[in-house]
Amino acid sequence: MGQLTIKEHFAFVYDAYSKDDGAIKSEHIIKYMERLLNYGKSRGINKTVIIPDNTKPHTSAEVKEFAAAHENDLIHVFFQLVFEFILNI
Repeated sequence: MGQLTIKEHFAFVYDAYSKDDGAIKSEHIIKYMERLLNYGKSRGINKTVIIPDNTKPHTSAEVKEFAAAHENDLIHVFFQLVFEFILNI
């Protein structure tokens, strides 16, 4: 059993794209993750947690490399397991 405490720093940070922008690519995800890091640092947040789904842009080698390179820099990415039946209930 665990406990999750959400402090006053809780916020949603998001990007909006139109159909005219085309498909979302790994570069968009990395740019977004950089924004999250900067946002967290500017607000004194000591850890940013990201839980992406398993779409190709989220799980690309570039995104995984970025996440690994910034693992000690206030970011932690929980990549979901592929075809995890229990999570789909």
